[in-house]
Amino acid sequence: MIHKPSELLLTLRFSHLFRIFFYGLGLFILYFIFQESNQENSNVGPYIFIGICALLGSYHESWTFDKSQDIIEQRLGLLFLFKKKKFPLSNLKGLSIVRFAKGSQLKSAPESAPRKKYKYPPKEYHKLSLILNNDEYQAVEIVQGREMESFKRKAEILAQFCGCPLWVEK
Repeated sequence: MIHKPSELLLTLRFSHLFRIFFYGLGLFILYFIFQESNQENSNVGPYIFIGICALLGSYHESWTFDKSQDIIEQRLGLLFLFKKKKFPLSNLKGLSIVRFAKGSQLKSAPESAPRKKYKYPPKEYHKLSLILNNDEYQAVEIVQGREMESFKRKAEILAQFCGCPLWVEK
């Protein structure tokens, strides 16, 4: 999701559905624990699982592009435990979208054995990266191939804001 509070600031945040899923799962389990609370049960497993769901739901990842301070900031982590990476916005050479496949390839088997073509078909992905002046690439986001059009629009908005070219691999 792109948020642009001013002409000098743009923030790219990632899926809230991820958080909603884990918070919802934790609440769902908590509901069933309270439904069964009239029975004597000292099992701590569900509580640990609820804690893990809450922790996973608190994951946050964002990119901030600030023209006023000439900074690109990546922030990712859990609640107060997060990592920041900063790059000068003026060192941005461009953005790129590359396509790649991930998944099963042909199975390796002896020639005498019957050959199966694929275990399962490979999945196609697209990766948006920042290209810095020193030709260093910083991956921003990876999506499955079917989401390419909205992904490309997001990358175009970002490139236009940063005033740099966008290279799209066909």
